[in-house]
Amino acid sequence: MYESRLLFNQPVYLGIFTMALGGWVTAFVGALLESGTVSYRTWLFIALTFAVLAATALAIMSRALNYYRVVLISFYSVMFACLVFSIDEHIYRQETGRQVCGAGFIFVAFSLAVLIIVFGSSDGSYVATQVQHWGGDVGMHHHLPDHSMVAKTLATSGSHTMSVANSQVIRIPSMPLIPATTYAYKARAKYMYEANPDDPNELSFEKDEILEIFEIKGKWWQARKQDDSVGIVPSNYLEIIN
Repeated sequence: MYESRLLFNQPVYLGIFTMALGGWVTAFVGALLESGTVSYRTWLFIALTFAVLAATALAIMSRALNYYRVVLISFYSVMFACLVFSIDEHIYRQETGRQVCGAGFIFVAFSLAVLIIVFGSSDGSYVATQVQHWGGDVGMHHHLPDHSMVAKTLATSGSHTMSVANSQVIRIPSMPLIPATTYAYKARAKYMYEANPDDPNELSFEKDEILEIFEIKGKWWQARKQDDSVGIVPSNYLEIIN
């Protein structure tokens, strides 16, 4: 199932794709204007670029980006090198169409370079934090729950648990709630989460429920529900929506 809002409602992704698609259209039109002199490599690069951009959009809209990030980054790197080669082939030619094609490839190459940086950044990094702040979800940057980790205890007291789908439990040190009146972020629940009854600080929530988030740092975030109840929630169950 594809959700177009995951692409169009996130300013970072929308900006990158607008620039990339604009560059692609420019390169395509330029190649058409000089179709008699443009090499087959140019048409191949145009076709492959469109395929890579389409695959990226589908991965975002289907929430599958976390599974294909490495593959996509590999394709971005290969296409970036190909486009740099093609830019040099076109931009210095006398024909207007060739120059237009080269200019379009510059915008596409720049967009791919930005995608490499964004998707290649790990959770908690400066880039990931800034992307989330300005309207993007890099994992989409958040990892899916780890269903393979065995239960382990990180603290002998004052801890809460996070249940995952296969009934295994990860014990995480409990964190106190911070008095707060302003919750700067909103997040959508990707999965249902049932709070540990032994920890009064945890919040339960349903899939697709909207929560207000105080701060997006660490693995557990302080959140407020629409009924004004406040508690901590696992960050990898959520996606920032603003």
